[in-house]
Amino acid sequence: MKNKRPPFLISTLLTLSAVFLFDVLTPLGFASWVVYVLPLLVSYRTENIQVIYVTLGVCGLFQIVGYFLSPSIGILAAVTIINRVLGFLTLVLFTIVIVNLVKSKIKLYDYAEEVKLTNRELEAFSYSVSHDLRNPLSTVRGYAALLTENCSNALDSEGRGFLDMISMGLNKMEDLISDLLNLSKISARDLNTSEIDLTQLAKEITEELFKEEPSRNMEIKIEEGMRLTADPNLLRIGLYNLLSNSWKYTAVKEKGVIEVGCVSKPDGKIFFIKDNGAGFDMKYSSKLFEPFKRLHSEKDFPGTGIGLPIVMRVIRKHGGKIWAEGVPGKGAVFYFSLPQTYF
Repeated sequence: MKNKRPPFLISTLLTLSAVFLFDVLTPLGFASWVVYVLPLLVSYRTENIQVIYVTLGVCGLFQIVGYFLSPSIGILAAVTIINRVLGFLTLVLFTIVIVNLVKSKIKLYDYAEEVKLTNRELEAFSYSVSHDLRNPLSTVRGYAALLTENCSNALDSEGRGFLDMISMGLNKMEDLISDLLNLSKISARDLNTSEIDLTQLAKEITEELFKEEPSRNMEIKIEEGMRLTADPNLLRIGLYNLLSNSWKYTAVKEKGVIEVGCVSKPDGKIFFIKDNGAGFDMKYSSKLFEPFKRLHSEKDFPGTGIGLPIVMRVIRKHGGKIWAEGVPGKGAVFYFSLPQTYF
């Protein structure tokens, strides 16, 4: 079994040797139940039930040897015998407890492996389905384009409206497939970390957003000097989704405000993206990072519902945390932190 730990086997043998020297060769037996707990505790760390049982057997053998080496007459002999019997019973009960603990740990390991395997299978399935959907989608898009180009004059306004709806549906489907592919790729790829200028990255992303929608009345505040160590490609994906999310939900304001900054805490830095947009009700905050869960109408705020789950996947890939706070109509703040090793 892969949970065996040879160093702990050696530690168990050394502890048993110490017990032999301390208890058997000084055969009073007054502290035998205390001394014998030590090798059982060490054998517990091997996470191997057979080792624990063998350790119990050796401890029992030592008890018997110690009994025969103990005084054979008088009150001292009686006390020694009683102490060793009670000590051995204590060891048996203690062994039962730690065997059950080891069994629970083994079940937990197996469950964790099963969950990992299931997640990998789901991610592979998601990637396969998303990838395979692109071919028929391209076919439909091609014929829809031909129909628009060659037959639009033969259609009335209602028919052309139907074609427009088909085109909108195809665009949404393509966005959804791209997001699903990104979501599945994040877990599959290995981290390739380097130092990142987060300030510069945030400026580049907001410039891209302005190019897509230059008419927006927006105020962008980005703190200077923000740096961290992370995977550049993954962090860019995560930060882009956070900033584009704020950009989208500030569209309801006459003047949108987005702020990117960080605060220092005793346990590390916390980065945040704050906006004055539509906000959300905190009682639904647990749904923010679930795929396809939306807290606002798609009619008001178009999207696939995959953006924030992608962000969470990126942050968790780095071993970090992400959470959010919001007030309806007053905006939202998304916080994320990475382990100290990534600062």
